[in-house]
Amino acid sequence: MDSQQDYVLLGGWENDTHTMLQFSRALETCDPDDMPIANDTIRVMYAWHAEDPDDSGQPKYHGPVNRGVRSIMLLQPQGAGSDVHEDSGLYWDALAPNYTLPSDMDTMYWCKILRSPHIPTKHHIYKVEPNIQPGNEGLVHHVILYHCLDRGEDEAEPYVDHPGHECHHPNMPNVFDWCEGVFAAWGIGGEVMHLPEHAGIPFGGEEERYFMLEVHYDNPAKREGVMDNSGLRIHYTPRLRTYDAATLLAGAATTPTVVIPPGQPSFVVAGHGDPRCLADGGWSTKEEMCLAFFLYYPRIARVASLTSPVSNLVQGLVGIKKMHKKRDWKFTKFRG
Repeated sequence: MDSQQDYVLLGGWENDTHTMLQFSRALETCDPDDMPIANDTIRVMYAWHAEDPDDSGQPKYHGPVNRGVRSIMLLQPQGAGSDVHEDSGLYWDALAPNYTLPSDMDTMYWCKILRSPHIPTKHHIYKVEPNIQPGNEGLVHHVILYHCLDRGEDEAEPYVDHPGHECHHPNMPNVFDWCEGVFAAWGIGGEVMHLPEHAGIPFGGEEERYFMLEVHYDNPAKREGVMDNSGLRIHYTPRLRTYDAATLLAGAATTPTVVIPPGQPSFVVAGHGDPRCLADGGWSTKEEMCLAFFLYYPRIARVASLTSPVSNLVQGLVGIKKMHKKRDWKFTKFRG
């Protein structure tokens, strides 16, 4: 038990199905046993028991089932967003294809090629919201929608009716590899993304119609028989805004060349974006990934700025004489 108690109980009530407690706590308690509450994603652990505590006031042990963990943003900004007066009624659901999670894996990335609706003229996306299947909120870790840039109908169309494939797998079809431009993203703990009233993501018209949906499932309990069709709901409008917006991927590339020397108590992997590039235009939740998504405007002709160790140097350090190269990390410019 924490020797310094920083939570103040304000009240509580219950009904036939729920018990609710209202409490307060300082954002920063200066207690080494407390985690600061900041404006980012926080892992919250919870547990419960079906019976009330006994006369001693001590709660009963919850057991191995009545517990869990959830990533949430406690300081999520409140407000209706810039689209309070924007409701075109037009949206596109980019969803997983009723995918059944494997029960023998705790982490799975599933990718699916999608085709957006035919929109003859340019529109602007003003809101992106998570569309998570009810009951699977604790399993969907993040959703990313990639733009398949410069992929023609002959290459991408045959995979629209394909059920999809495990992402980042050696047998994944090559066309999936070319879907590299991050179009929209959502991570666990996030809410609806509202764009500023003077910026929107281009959609329709001459923009590419093919996308790849990536859904990361986190299933540490290895639940069986779970089917999912989560994804993103893309809201768009014919009322064009002043600026085109886009998403930039930045950080350290997740490649086999990121090698940690043995026996290191800690090791820092840093990603650096070269200003000249920008001016010109480990996979599970138990591991860290040094990537960030930036929604910005006006849009430039770049989809990513990533850092990766020099392959030849790393190979020499570990004694590798030859490496099979499946993918060339080249990032396609936007059509503009």
